[in-house]
Amino acid sequence: MEAGLAAARNFAKNDPDDSLYDRVSAELYEKAGRGKEAIGQLEKAVEARPSDTDLAVALSRLYRRTGVPDKAEAVLKARLKAAPKDFAAGAALAFFYVEQKQYTAALAEYSRLVEEQPSDPSVLNNLAWLYQRQGEMAKARELAERAFAISPRDANVDDTLGWILLGQGEATNALEYISAANLSTPRDPNIQYHLAVALHRVGRAADAQTMLETLLGSSVSFADRADAEKLLHELKAG
Repeated sequence: MEAGLAAARNFAKNDPDDSLYDRVSAELYEKAGRGKEAIGQLEKAVEARPSDTDLAVALSRLYRRTGVPDKAEAVLKARLKAAPKDFAAGAALAFFYVEQKQYTAALAEYSRLVEEQPSDPSVLNNLAWLYQRQGEMAKARELAERAFAISPRDANVDDTLGWILLGQGEATNALEYISAANLSTPRDPNIQYHLAVALHRVGRAADAQTMLETLLGSSVSFADRADAEKLLHELKAG
């Protein structure tokens, strides 16, 4: 770790305006189990460079990982109060709300971001997912299709649109998008589960069962694991 810190300090001397030194140093401290020093490193850096969004986001994520979500939210809100149009800080705050399962707050923040940058595929995709989650399928589909038109080779976008189509009863169309997502990102357990559901819906129960057995045979954790286990049980029962 000391060698890494020395290299980071040397980098900082060559480029003192770049906050990478502070972020790398904090990461090294955290990996070494020295969380307090990691936080201290970033807190001092944010105080010295209050307009540096990368530092604010890094500190927020560190607070979240160390179990201080209130501070994680506060540092991003402080950045947005100083610079309301800071898109990166807003996106980080919106994603923080998703991680904390504060879906109403996430929906509000992503809606604001879409108004600012209506062609950002990630924001459109995440907002589509939120609308789908609360059952507003038409709105979710509109947003997902907009995201796909901008970024048709993004696995997350393909998966979101396919999952929405599946929810609307368009299993054949859904399978096309989710299959593409799985080809792009073959190790994503959420996409694999969605693909298994789509296969089941189009009558390919054996393929769905094989996929679920492989997925659940691993120790990987994912949001819909309980639903995947339930579906596999149903498929085995015939």
